[in-house]
Amino acid sequence: TERMIKNIAQVCLNRFKEADSKELVELVAKGSSDTAKQACLFLMMNYYRLVWEFMINVVGEKYRTKNTSFGKVDLNSFFTQLQEQNETVASWSDSTVNKCKQVLKKSLVEAGYLDNARSHELNHILLDPELKDIIEHTQNPNALIAFGCM
Repeated sequence: TERMIKNIAQVCLNRFKEADSKELVELVAKGSSDTAKQACLFLMMNYYRLVWEFMINVVGEKYRTKNTSFGKVDLNSFFTQLQEQNETVASWSDSTVNKCKQVLKKSLVEAGYLDNARSHELNHILLDPELKDIIEHTQNPNALIAFGCM
């Protein structure tokens, strides 16, 4: 709907504003589709702590240990751990947690980490060199681990 489009656009603009990076805007606007998806994932990581924690502590750790298997158990473990550490997350309803799991998994599919929602293997990510350079010069260069860059 028109309202949904307006909301999505506002969220995207807020992510760009938070990042304060003309280079990222340029990459999303003029880069390849894959590069734009990677940049948008990085923007999500910086905007949402939940996405950051998941990408660093689950996906990044998978790449670091060269264990590319991925499944429901990884999402469940992540949320169980989060609920044990954070009262706010512990108070979330099951439907909220399930929706978060769906969004995280969909984000992995969209960015090319998984071939589809049923995949059980993380793909090797070829991070765009320009995006890698931008990430290296941000306040969050540790994000590179989530893209398989050690």
